Amino acid sequence: MSPTGLEVNVMQIKEMRLSFIQVECITAPLRSLQAPKIPFPFLLSGPLFQKQYLNNLILNSEPCFAPWLKKSYGKLFWNHYIRKNAVSTNEYWRALVPLQFRVALPGAMPPAKLSLRITAAWLKGKTRARIFLYPWGIGLIVDIDVLASMSLDEAVLLGQDIQRSRRFHVEIDGIERDPTLKELISMALQQVRTVVYGQGMAKGQTSELFSTVTVLDADSADPARAVEDGGEFHRALEGMAGWNPLFKSLRLDPLAKSTIDIKQSPPGHLLYGGHRGRVVWFPGNFRSVAKYKHTLSCYHQNLTVASLHTESLCRLTRDVADVMRNDQQLANVSVTYRECAKHASGILGRLYGGTFDTYRSHSIRHQIQHMYKEDVSSVRTHFGMTPLNE
Repeated sequence: MSPTGLEVNVMQIKEMRLSFIQVECITAPLRSLQAPKIPFPFLLSGPLFQKQYLNNLILNSEPCFAPWLKKSYGKLFWNHYIRKNAVSTNEYWRALVPLQFRVALPGAMPPAKLSLRITAAWLKGKTRARIFLYPWGIGLIVDIDVLASMSLDEAVLLGQDIQRSRRFHVEIDGIERDPTLKELISMALQQVRTVVYGQGMAKGQTSELFSTVTVLDADSADPARAVEDGGEFHRALEGMAGWNPLFKSLRLDPLAKSTIDIKQSPPGHLLYGGHRGRVVWFPGNFRSVAKYKHTLSCYHQNLTVASLHTESLCRLTRDVADVMRNDQQLANVSVTYRECAKHASGILGRLYGGTFDTYRSHSIRHQIQHMYKEDVSSVRTHFGMTPLNE
């Protein structure tokens, strides 16, 4: 048995975090030449959206808040996304920074626009949903912390069960259900849609689920030992990135094909990229050995919110590309929709190219390239920008 195989057999995963992302694109109200009346009218107006950035810095009672605020989720991403010390509300708008929707536990004071509690009797750890509002729809992140000690195989199988069949207990605005993860996400999006757009708003187009899994701590992991190409650990990574229940018997592609470049790091560190998933394996930063105990937790947040924001921008450009097939000049859409389309295609070009004036991550480039490159290039060309290169 190889040293890598022995390591897999004795390895114990002590803590991991799973995050699942979905975006619901609701573009009809934004495209309309005459903005419809909705409970959150600022979503359909650039100037009103900018006013919300300013208001929530002053009024804690606002239903939304800026995602870059102190101790916010993925704060480092937002700090690097716009690399300036003093940023105007117009610059935030041009960068299409969303507003985070205020969610609180049932009975919290002051009451939030949405009350939500997620628990699970089988889970030792917390589950929490975070909701982001864009002019063209809703972004949702569900974080699941798993604190139980288990073998590598047990961790992969638990992750697969969570993704497919495990049930949670959800209390949302007085409604109680025991949904699967996908049902939980659908419930949350429906409730937010009703609050934000009103009772009559039809369901929008939802993205395919995107996931991030980070092992926060484990025993018997050596940061100096590279992952074996085609070995059992490679297979486990595929099981947590691709979510194929047959991962044990799949014919694996070469490890290099799924390895996403990261900054200079030990040989044993790996960011594994599936079609719609990422797995973070940085044993040198595990809680039990790292100098800074929250390094991986922060990295996970930044990667997750970067993936959500990229997904949301890409879903908008796909909608714009679809509209352009029928209306090449975008003549029958609102000024705000065209403005968002132009800003989004410019931002995605910088994220894809890894320019120094924004957040830089090869994971983002892979995300755009594997699903949205043609749509983004089409919209960029329409607005006089160069298409994305290889």
